[in-house]
Amino acid sequence: MEPQVTDPSVHRRTWAARGAIALTTLLAAAWAWPTSALSWHFFPTGATALFGPSGLHLYVDHPELQVGPVAFVVAWLLSEDPTTPVGTDPRWVSTLPG
Repeated sequence: MEPQVTDPSVHRRTWAARGAIALTTLLAAAWAWPTSALSWHFFPTGATALFGPSGLHLYVDHPELQVGPVAFVVAWLLSEDPTTPVGTDPRWVSTLPG
């Protein structure tokens, strides 16, 4: 069992460090946001192939797709129109895990 810290300055430094990390994360996300979807086109392509005539043969038809079929199902579900996956902007979902 760790000893409890009763010095308030330690708690302030801890919260200051957490705040600095959170601020740095937000600034990095804001800076990278405009170019962060450069590879998103692989997901709608794979989702269209998975739910099209290729089915699970999409990896033969599209060897550049190196993502599992579950990711393509999620991409299909996140698309604007589930009948024709067009890859809207799911970057907000990818930022949730941190």
